[in-house]
This record gives sequence, C-alpha cells and structure tokens, in this order.
Amino acid sequence: DAPGGVVDVPYLDKLVSKLHIGEVIIDGISYVQDAKKATYTHDQFKNIAGDLFQMSKKRHCAVCVMMQANRETQNCKDEKGEIFPTIFQAEGSDQPARIATTVFTMRQIFDRHVLDLRLEKARSAKNQKQTFSYAWDINTGTKDYMPGDSADGSIAPQGVAPASPNVHVDLPNISVPTLSPFAVPEVSSVVDSEEDVDFD
Repeated sequence: DAPGGVVDVPYLDKLVSKLHIGEVIIDGISYVQDAKKATYTHDQFKNIAGDLFQMSKKRHCAVCVMMQANRETQNCKDEKGEIFPTIFQAEGSDQPARIATTVFTMRQIFDRHVLDLRLEKARSAKNQKQTFSYAWDINTGTKDYMPGDSADGSIAPQGVAPASPNVHVDLPNISVPTLSPFAVPEVSSVVDSEEDVDFD
C-alpha cells in the first residue's frame, strides 16, 4: 500500500526505479490519482496516461492500464448485433487510448462462455482490427483459443492451424502486456518505419 493510500505516477515511478520492475499493470485507471490535480475526470485520465507513458519510456518498462467501458457501449454493436466497445466508449475519457501505443477492447458473451479481444490500435503494427476469441471459464481459469474465419470477424493468427473448440492451442505471448492469463498471438515490432507487420 502507498503511504496515505495515494497511488499516483510519481509513486509508481519510484517503485519501478527502486525494484527494477519491467511491467506495471494497473487494474483500473480510476484508482490512480492525478499528480497534476486536474479538476475534470477527462483531464485527470489524460494526465495519468501521459505520465505513465513518460514513465514507461524513462524506465524502459511496459505499462498496461485497464479501463471500464461507459454506458454508451450498449449502443455500440458489431455486425452480429453483439455489444462490442471501441476506444471511444472508455470510462471518463478516450485520452488514455489516444496516448497508448497498443489498445485492445474486450467483451464477454456470457451465454456462450466466450471472451473476445479486439485490437483497436497498434502504432507499431498493421492494424486490421483483428478479434481473438477464447472459450473460457472464469470459475476454473481454463481457456482455449478459438481460431475463427473472416465470416465471424475473427482470424486465426499466422502459423496456427484451425482447431475445434475442444482442442487446446498454446499461443506465444504478445510483445506488449495484455490481460493475464490469456495469451494472444505475437505482434512483432516494425523494423522499418515504412514497413507494417502483416497478420495474413
């Protein structure tokens, strides 16, 4: 626990520096206080995200921040009529998503026991808004990657053969932090600024 219960980026920066932390996961941006003490939530979240981005660069550590979706998500549906948030449905402000290098949105379809992750933004890779689906049970922690096809909006990553939902497929970890315990296909860094990574 932080002294006085206040967790802000300067406090996190000291911890990262002292303990040589390589990855910081923040399970809710609303739990972090704005060191600049802005009045409005959207400004606070922008400041926090900007400070975390600078800390990441300075300390050479990955930072993963979770945000809830807002109520407008109920009106944001995919081609099958299922609710799926975008960057613009983030709680309080879309500024953290604008500042971030990589952004995933996620949804759980409870009646089918499916968790979908969609790549919304990737500065260092070609982004085709791929959706990665998992059959998962939150009570047991079991998960299986469900390769799809273009008909359902998801794709099987390069090098992964299609499998039935009952077949377990181990995938490499992504090169940027994401939600544990789920592994997603690896996204390589762009070698040249003119070159994009292709998932085909």
